[in-house]
Amino acid sequence: MGRILTSFLLLLILLLVLGIAVLNPEPRVKLNLYFGTFYDVPLVLALFLAFLLGSLLTFLYLLVHTIRLQFRIRELRMRNKQYEKELIALRNIPVVDEDEGNPLSERP
Repeated sequence: MGRILTSFLLLLILLLVLGIAVLNPEPRVKLNLYFGTFYDVPLVLALFLAFLLGSLLTFLYLLVHTIRLQFRIRELRMRNKQYEKELIALRNIPVVDEDEGNPLSERP
């Protein structure tokens, strides 16, 4: 339910920004990019594109970070299973008295 509400709110904000952009085509700016220059771009559109680009870059960064954390979690779970097996094996080793060489459980 939370995801649906969040998606609806984001869609509402998107439509609101686009509505403002349509209603306010002025002021216009010159947009210089690495691959070209765009003249007479509405300021609202330039700001919205910057916001979308920032959102996309943030999403990609968080996606890579999450994937790395998932690999780390998997690695730690495997290591934890190995430690549990080792602990069970150590618990099953009988305790031996050093002086007599007999297990302590068989002492009178």
